[in-house]
Amino acid sequence: MDPVIRQNKERYKQPKAELKFSEMTEFQKELSINPYARALSQKVRYDCIIGTRLPMHFLVNFGLEFHQQPEDAKNTKKKAVVAAGGKKYSPALVPVPKAHQAGQQAHALALRHVIGSLDEKMSKKRGRWTSLLNQTLVDKAGVRERVSIVWNDGASEAHLHFMRDEAVKSLRWSFQRGAGARLVQRLEDGIDGSEEPQAKASKEPACVMLLSGTGGLDVPTLDHHCAIPHVVIKGKELPVYDLRRLLGEECLKTLTERSNFADAEVVTLSKSHLTAASHVNLLKLYQYMAESPVEYA
Repeated sequence: MDPVIRQNKERYKQPKAELKFSEMTEFQKELSINPYARALSQKVRYDCIIGTRLPMHFLVNFGLEFHQQPEDAKNTKKKAVVAAGGKKYSPALVPVPKAHQAGQQAHALALRHVIGSLDEKMSKKRGRWTSLLNQTLVDKAGVRERVSIVWNDGASEAHLHFMRDEAVKSLRWSFQRGAGARLVQRLEDGIDGSEEPQAKASKEPACVMLLSGTGGLDVPTLDHHCAIPHVVIKGKELPVYDLRRLLGEECLKTLTERSNFADAEVVTLSKSHLTAASHVNLLKLYQYMAESPVEYA
């Protein structure tokens, strides 16, 4: 094949080199630390459940895992086995942290109640999760029919556990090692003359995180299931994330232990390229745990 033709065919397959933060323009820097811009800039994939294309930020990635079956397991219609090295394996569709090769994955809207509605015990329509299967996944499983692939109930909780681990991992550096950079700061108790809570942070705060209380903040209760509550600090509206609900007590304890914020009620997370991933993870986690306004059949 002509080298020029080959180069033109593959130019869209080669990922662009990521710019270093120091090499970006001011506009690019603003985009890189904006969680909404980062969410919308991710790859677009097809959601098999609602039938639309969305950035990967709003989707859960599914792939195949092969679980070894006991030697005395019987081969049933729904649990066809795959022989590999003399052992028997059962292919299962599960949430996977990282995307597989093109075609060897499936996607669904990243909402806890949507993923939970795919469980056999929750769905009124059995086998609803099979909508996620494409022919490439079936071929990779080494089976002839889609019914040979199994679904493990509890996928929504498994993905929630993974998202919490990712959020803790991205926040831990700011809590435990980023004190010198003042990325996380306590919120002072009380209200000053302008009737706005004061933040001690030297950097511009980008969000408020509740650890063990509200710290005197008047956090609004919203009726909309996906809206994020905001408070005004230094004349700027900031989103509020309740880490007790988002992370759970165990993950929150892991995050704050061995840090200077173990006894803090409310802290702020600064706006920086060092905390950009944390803001995206908190936003995604909040959206995933949003309550459903409707009942999914």
